[in-house]
Amino acid sequence: MSEEFRQRFITFTQRMVALALRCGNEESTKLFLILPFLNFLGYDDRNPDESVLNTTLTSRKNTRIV
Repeated sequence: MSEEFRQRFITFTQRMVALALRCGNEESTKLFLILPFLNFLGYDDRNPDESVLNTTLTSRKNTRIV
């Protein structure tokens, strides 16, 4: 592992740790942690041939919050 990559990775992870505290839901986690991580790894998150967002819609009609 090159020293340049090691430094980029350390900087990236420090930023992600700081942002993780502010991610309060699934959508913000995806936007601020997952997508930047995919970009860091070299994937294009805007290209459907490289990354596909997996979303499942659920009905909350019969959901009870206890």
